[in-house]
Amino acid sequence: MPRTKQFDRQETLQKAVELFWTKGFHATSMQDIVDSLGINRASLYDTYGDKHTLFMEALTFYQQYEQEQLTQALNSQNNIRQFVEDLLARAVEESSLDSAHKGCFLVNTSVDLGSQDEQANELITRNIEEFVNKFAKFFKEAQQSGLMDDSIAPKARARYLYAVINGIRVLARSNPDTKVLSDVAKTAMQAF
Repeated sequence: MPRTKQFDRQETLQKAVELFWTKGFHATSMQDIVDSLGINRASLYDTYGDKHTLFMEALTFYQQYEQEQLTQALNSQNNIRQFVEDLLARAVEESSLDSAHKGCFLVNTSVDLGSQDEQANELITRNIEEFVNKFAKFFKEAQQSGLMDDSIAPKARARYLYAVINGIRVLARSNPDTKVLSDVAKTAMQAF
């Protein structure tokens, strides 16, 4: 009789996210995975097949969670400019307080694997498009309502916001100085 899996898939993916986010894909060994996830190799191979499949499921899990959080936050905002300012301030705060200097799991993956891993690159590209499209919609509405100037196209402004947030996270990996990161955020606000 086959043994039933004795682990919670969502909890396992959360642990995998933390492991790959902290160590990166290449530096994470199968033994690291077995130790961190607390499941045996047979269950791991039976469920995920290989390290890359687990990594992609973890990355997808993280991406979906981040997009859901962003959608909820955007749908509850009343002032898009204030929302952007708060979003940048949160990126600065999280990056400054991150003692492990992990940055963003998606951005780290883009830097580490983007051009080498087609599957990861597709997920990252899709994530960028989702972010840009969500913000472009709100920027367009703000422009039409007269709450934001229309000197910059909504999609261009959304792409810029994506680049600034991720730039803060990358910068913080080597220089998590709050003043430096805050200067970037404050300067970026001139586009909003």
